[in-house]
Amino acid sequence: MANETYISAFEIFGPAVAELIEGEKNGVDLTPVRLTEVPRCPECQKGYMMPLALMFDEMYDSHAFYQSDKATCAFEEAEALVFIGTSFQVNITNLAIEAGPRKRGIPIFNFNIRDSLAKTGGRRYDVHNIIGPAEQTLQELLRQVEAGLGKGLEGGEEEKGDTGPAPSGEHFSMVASSVSLTADGTSSTYGSNGSGSPANPSSSSSSSTDPSYAYDTLPQPGLPRMLSEEEVKIDFRPCFGRLPHPNPEVEGRVESTWAEVARQRQADGWSALFNASKFRLAGCRVVGGGGGGGGDGGTMRLVLEVWLTDYKTARGTNHHPDVARVQADGQAAHGDPGAYLSQKVGVSALLCTADGDLIFISRSVKGCADFQGYIDTPGGHSEPANVGLAFPPAPSPDLPPNGEASALLRRQICHEIFSSSAQEVADEVGVPLEKLAPPLLLGLVRQLDFGALPSATFLVQCNCNTADVHTYYASGPKEIDESTGLVVVKKSELAAFLATTGVKLAPAARGSLALYLEHALC
Repeated sequence: MANETYISAFEIFGPAVAELIEGEKNGVDLTPVRLTEVPRCPECQKGYMMPLALMFDEMYDSHAFYQSDKATCAFEEAEALVFIGTSFQVNITNLAIEAGPRKRGIPIFNFNIRDSLAKTGGRRYDVHNIIGPAEQTLQELLRQVEAGLGKGLEGGEEEKGDTGPAPSGEHFSMVASSVSLTADGTSSTYGSNGSGSPANPSSSSSSSTDPSYAYDTLPQPGLPRMLSEEEVKIDFRPCFGRLPHPNPEVEGRVESTWAEVARQRQADGWSALFNASKFRLAGCRVVGGGGGGGGDGGTMRLVLEVWLTDYKTARGTNHHPDVARVQADGQAAHGDPGAYLSQKVGVSALLCTADGDLIFISRSVKGCADFQGYIDTPGGHSEPANVGLAFPPAPSPDLPPNGEASALLRRQICHEIFSSSAQEVADEVGVPLEKLAPPLLLGLVRQLDFGALPSATFLVQCNCNTADVHTYYASGPKEIDESTGLVVVKKSELAAFLATTGVKLAPAARGSLALYLEHALC
């Protein structure tokens, strides 16, 4: 820091603050400068000056020296937006998208280790995902841009200064469609998917009838840390139940869809479907700890708003091809797109071994109703029957008609949701429960193509190594028919795994990994 520091301080903060800086003020002394005391705010003269950084609960225009107006003008004039390594879960990215892609339709170029925009509604925009380490993809982008500018000059275009013609959004689209990386770090061209956007490298081997990878996560913004069972509360009331659709034809789909799915699976020789009661997730909210919504003082809690449904209703609502129209009906009538849907909540377990590997399963065709052949986390559902509940619910002293359930029942439901994730690991992979640590909640993942069907995703640590897990699996776990094998990914290679061409990763697993990476980077 030098004399320029004093001049900048004088211009931004005024002479009172600038005078606190030691050193030459009119010469060119390059000795370091430092404050002799913490300066006061030049406006109120009471509070101390804060660091030149955005503080928690501040707005981008809280201080003139943030110069947020310049950023806003840049967003509004840009022909394209390039994001590098963002989760898209901070306000500045929302402001940029609002000013550009949302209002004017300009393209987004996401240089990242994963498609972090998909879960925040990115499918609505012209998004180009360039997946791979930034130190490699940005070098490739620079090379392509320089090559493009060089070709423009050679082609006789009018020279603009010493830099050539400015690259347009169209030019960036051409460049982005050829910049991507395979797992080994070499350049690879994925081409276009026919819609003007580059093809998704992770879905290039999927047929046009395969479900998409679209998902989002809750709560928003994300949890500041993984939560233990004691940090999650249950609000269990009938008001969180599904509403019947006013159209009898839509309601009739529950029975007809169930009958058709059962018939088809029997004809194909696959395992039968069994209906059972499930918990329904109507929503969630953060309380305490500055999260709003009231609650218990300064301690942050995640509250899950829960009631009951069943698997049959989920097949006839969330999984019905006309689910988008039913969502629109719910939004129009009740302000809730899930009002007429089952919204049964599943559980996903991200299993981590003692030697730092993540364990997945390959879903079988005959034992699974959805995403057959996809890589997925062990998972399933918590069972209301384990806490004495069934759908439709019977009258009970612990279950008042219109009020909240008893404290004991709410604790039992919370324990069932948490413990079921570990139970799924035991049932599907074979790792004994005593080898598993208490699950920690990463967050909630919603499968958008199934009406935002939710699942709670947990990190489950085990105190055995990967070789032991293979041994347990080989011995034949209880639900061996739901998988055809294990897939092991080292945590250090997770980004490369997500970028590998042809990986068919179920959306719940993809969302779980996104949440895991966000917590790991915190």
